[in-house]
Amino acid sequence: MISTIDSINISNISSILTTNYEGVEMTYNPNNPFHAVDMRNSFLTYSTLITYDLSGESNVYMIDISGAQNLLNTMTPYKIEEASTLAGISTMQGLSTIAAIEIDFNDIINSHNILLEIEKENKRTLNTLDFSVFKTNLYKWGSLNYPDSFQAYSFPVTTPSMSSGLYLCSDGNPKNIWDYIPFCLNMSIAEWLSAYQAKVNGITLSFSVNENPYIINIHVTRSKI
Repeated sequence: MISTIDSINISNISSILTTNYEGVEMTYNPNNPFHAVDMRNSFLTYSTLITYDLSGESNVYMIDISGAQNLLNTMTPYKIEEASTLAGISTMQGLSTIAAIEIDFNDIINSHNILLEIEKENKRTLNTLDFSVFKTNLYKWGSLNYPDSFQAYSFPVTTPSMSSGLYLCSDGNPKNIWDYIPFCLNMSIAEWLSAYQAKVNGITLSFSVNENPYIINIHVTRSKI
């Protein structure tokens, strides 16, 4: 029975499958830093953990939830690949006699910093429209005889982990996507679009949002004279 995982050497591990005490399965890619953070922060809810190495072989580890303690906070999220406590392919080292810890301050710091970085990256991305690419796309619009609501530009939106169907935010108030994007921008989507609208003439801008993954699209329509 494993109640703590000090670290994971993922040089030979291609994926990790977990099952929590309600039977819900989650698959994590240890090379994705956000997946690593999610797995670390959810460790206390797991009842099984299966690692798969690059050859497809698997190892199953039962986790003692009643005695579980999360010690993965000893690593920064982006350095999980440098950890070496777990030796060999898909091998784990665990303890089962340490009392449970519900909250660790290092976890709070690491998780909060991750949320801040995601929010900053979204703000930077959404405020950096490449006008040379935009103009090239407008030529394509012209070749189609300027149809209304032509999709001329797209911005990817990175989303953090969810809690009860809402995205976690650095202010401690989880939000749906329509509140999360303005939170990152520090303005409404309409205000954000207006800033770009001021940079074009004879063209009316509008927007749409795609899901899975989230993408904000800018559409163009020829302005009425």
